Parts: sequence; C-alpha cells; structure tokens
Amino acid sequence: MSDTFTTFILLINITTSTSKIQIVQHNCAKNVNVMHSLLNSTMNKDIVLIQESWIFKDNKITVLHSAFTTLLSSSSLDVKS
Repeated sequence: MSDTFTTFILLINITTSTSKIQIVQHNCAKNVNVMHSLLNSTMNKDIVLIQESWIFKDNKITVLHSAFTTLLSSSSLDVKS
C-alpha cells in the first residue's frame, strides 16, 4: 500500500493544569495498539499530534480517549487501505 499523503490526528486536552503547554508528537505506523498506549501514557499532556494514525477501514472511526478532543485532518477521511 502506498499513500500519497500522511494522515494526522490532533488531540487536545483541556483539563491539564500545567503552566507550560506540553506537546507530544508520535508516528503510530497505523497500529491500533500503539495508539492506545500513546493515549494512555500522555493523558497529562496538552496536545498530542499523531502521524500515520490508525483509522478503521470505513474511514470514519479511529481510537478515541476521554481525556482528549479529537480533530482529524480532512485527508484522513480519504484514507484507503
């Protein structure tokens, strides 16, 4: 499979109380288990940027976490697997 674009997900946590904004970026290689681990280990971060996120084959479902608000890039909705 060869994609001509990279999918991104931006997750924003509005419940953190740190004085500095903490940002984490990670390439998940379209692996659902990596995404779960990443989200569980970054709950205290303000922003998580996920590159090559896992998206279900219907192109509408991804891994969600209650600590974050999820924003998918518009190209993420056009992913073909």
